[in-house]
Amino acid sequence: MNDLAFRKQLQINPQQLDEEILIYLEQHPEQKKVVKRVRNFDTQIKEVLNSEVPEGLHARILLNQSYQDAKAGSAMDNSNNRADSESINQSRSKRDSRVDKLVHLWNAKRPVSWPGLSAIAASLMIIAVSISLLQAPTELKQLNGSDMVAHILDHIGEDPTLMTAIKRPTTEADMQALFATVGASLNQPIERMSYAGECVVEGQKGLHIVIQDKQGPVTVIVMPGQQIEAMQSFAASGYHGELLPVKGGVVAIVANSLEQVALAQMRFFKAVRFA
Repeated sequence: MNDLAFRKQLQINPQQLDEEILIYLEQHPEQKKVVKRVRNFDTQIKEVLNSEVPEGLHARILLNQSYQDAKAGSAMDNSNNRADSESINQSRSKRDSRVDKLVHLWNAKRPVSWPGLSAIAASLMIIAVSISLLQAPTELKQLNGSDMVAHILDHIGEDPTLMTAIKRPTTEADMQALFATVGASLNQPIERMSYAGECVVEGQKGLHIVIQDKQGPVTVIVMPGQQIEAMQSFAASGYHGELLPVKGGVVAIVANSLEQVALAQMRFFKAVRFA
């Protein structure tokens, strides 16, 4: 399954994930946030369709559409033939029918599953989901130190299996390409690195690394585009860590003890260089 197939399958029924999607999510854990976002949108649509229809909604929809039709009609060439007029009338008839169905569905006040949505609601949902998934944010949200720490701890908790998984690019070229996405390069392999993959930080791709240590695994996350003026230490939720400014971003190191943090910092910056 590729990215396009994943998104199409997710739009069909975001509340039920088949085995193929689950395998894809295991290989691309950063997409779990996409699943959560689409599920929330699906729930919102159902809540809207299951709510009271505002008084006069039907009339307002038709009035607005009639205005749009009249505006478009005034710009049409007077030479349009009878076939064009019949086509417009048919289009209006279909439009009125769709509006009637939508209002009827709204008034029914019953749970509506994704496959059972009317054609117009399904079309609106697909368009909205596609825009939200495919449109990149215009500006990266800048996080302060506490926000970064909260994001990192949430990210660690989202998929605890990464702490023990053995998964990283198999070739040197692929490894260098992965680090290049955050403006970095490898001078040598990172000692005891068990996992290396992409993650998402406020809509922008980051780098997630796990380094194994005798006292437990250590998480290193590179957040490109973020900025802090100086190194910041923190202790939260039983973890110790540091936020380190680098060229083009911030490196976060999270471990069970300060000793682990110091050792992981040495191993990481001994191997990694930021351009």
